[in-house]
Amino acid sequence: MLKKVTFRNSVFLIFLLIFSSGCSNIGFVDDAVRVVEGKFGIEVFVTGGSATGGFLVTLGAFTANCNGQTGVAKADCICQDEANNRQFTGTYRAWLSTSGVDAICNIQGRREAACSAKASMGPFVMRTQNGMRILANDYSELSSVGMRIPLDPLASMAKIWTGSTAAGRTTTINCSNWTNGTTGSQGTVGDKWKNGAAFTDTGAVLGCDQQGSLLCMRQVE
Repeated sequence: MLKKVTFRNSVFLIFLLIFSSGCSNIGFVDDAVRVVEGKFGIEVFVTGGSATGGFLVTLGAFTANCNGQTGVAKADCICQDEANNRQFTGTYRAWLSTSGVDAICNIQGRREAACSAKASMGPFVMRTQNGMRILANDYSELSSVGMRIPLDPLASMAKIWTGSTAAGRTTTINCSNWTNGTTGSQGTVGDKWKNGAAFTDTGAVLGCDQQGSLLCMRQVE
């Protein structure tokens, strides 16, 4: 087993120790290592920063490294930039919907709407202080009942801009396609403190002048 693992940084070592201690609900060390190496599952994280609902046209929103990008491509750039900073492997894209893009399509590398999505896609997983946890076993579970655990119950800011249902389809409430950060516009938000479908749609909207994070997922290969 040890011959198969290259510890490029301390994250790998900590990660392996957590899994070998039995604290995770993914039961196999092989799969744990594959998640870290970007070869297993759809890894999910929430950005550490936040911005108003007009972030796709706001300079320096989330990261200045993505200035010059437009549309969902900018959101994807934001996710990739933070994934790189966290030393995560793979391509990361935003769980974000607009009038022309569904979130579930975007995480499959397709900036379009009404794409197909396999029920078996997954599992959706997340790194926590207690190890890698399963959020949803597959897309069938994610789209029907949402996530098993909150994304970040200890976060100081709960809201996530998504514009998306649990199935990753647009709600059409999206701060004018995430270009309007004023009080006169609204966006669908998820909540890091809640499980179920509320991870992406709390059932209430947020004024676009308010702050929200982004939800990022490793692109489905």
